[in-house]
Amino acid sequence: MSDDKNGKMPEMRLLLELASRMEESNASDLHLQEGLVPYLRTVAGLIPQDDLEPVSDALMRVILASLIRAELVSQLDKTGSVDAGAQLPGMRLRINAFLHEGGLAVSIRRIPSSPPIFSELNLPSVVKRFANLPRGLVIICGPAGSGKSTTLASLVHHINSTRRAHIITIEDPIEFLHKPLTGLVAQREVGRHSDNFASALREALRQDPDVLLVGEMRDTETIELALRAAETGHLVFSTLHTSGAAGSLSRIVDAFEAGARSTVRVQLSLSLMGVVSQILLATKDGKGRVPACEVLVVNDAVRHLIRENKIEQIPNLIQSGAAEGMLSFASHIAQLNKEGRIDTAGGLEAVGEGWRVADILFEK
Repeated sequence: MSDDKNGKMPEMRLLLELASRMEESNASDLHLQEGLVPYLRTVAGLIPQDDLEPVSDALMRVILASLIRAELVSQLDKTGSVDAGAQLPGMRLRINAFLHEGGLAVSIRRIPSSPPIFSELNLPSVVKRFANLPRGLVIICGPAGSGKSTTLASLVHHINSTRRAHIITIEDPIEFLHKPLTGLVAQREVGRHSDNFASALREALRQDPDVLLVGEMRDTETIELALRAAETGHLVFSTLHTSGAAGSLSRIVDAFEAGARSTVRVQLSLSLMGVVSQILLATKDGKGRVPACEVLVVNDAVRHLIRENKIEQIPNLIQSGAAEGMLSFASHIAQLNKEGRIDTAGGLEAVGEGWRVADILFEK
């Protein structure tokens, strides 16, 4: 297609306009679907951009071709979806393009061009302690869009700023870019620098790492390698699409055949240092979002429950473990409510712990 009078193709002008709107409205995501106007996801939900024309398959493919590698665009029609990272002036993007019954769709997430600073994320201070550990496994869990990648990036940035450590990240795709500061950082992308998470992690163990970030533990091989890395003196961070510490640990154990689960529980009890489960809640003024967290700090009692296959009892230890830095969703939501930062009703609906929050709010 021809360039417009400003020297930009109309497709790129549209993309830059949408990027500008994302910035202005603090939108987290942009959604394009064939035959529909663009939508932005803000704190208020999905907002249609009704002043714009519906997008076509051809327009979306031109936009994709301008942002991601040609082989990924070709892969779309073969596999049905592609993931990639991309860059616009002052903004990084995480892109997922996929085919569905209505045709082509593209979801674009806005990522700040600089790594997040932990102190600016409103996370419980105990979470930062995990970045100071010499070794072990730390899991960040939560649903899609709950800020897991942002939390991990802030911990990597803290380590990079304060420790003379070799940090290797394995991501799909690379999101936040980290420049060497006090530490040394190497970022690898699945599908571009290595075939999959497991092979990249296996290779990383031969690259003299101190700290490893594994974007997601999707299969038993990756889990086994992450546990082995933590056992052999590395600090390993990873994520799971689960809710709550108990659910995350059960997911790990249940991923294995029944005959292997006892061994996995022992490995997990020895290597696990903490689990942070998080969701994002709308702030009371409706202008932003704040994380609500459950934090498990692993101690001897937690290790015993993991080994003895009593993971379902872990929430009880979290409830009574405040002195060690543990935090339940109910306690954190009650705290955010008392500080006037959230509307309680939204928090209760999000985690389904209304009675516990009420107990904490009204306790004498």
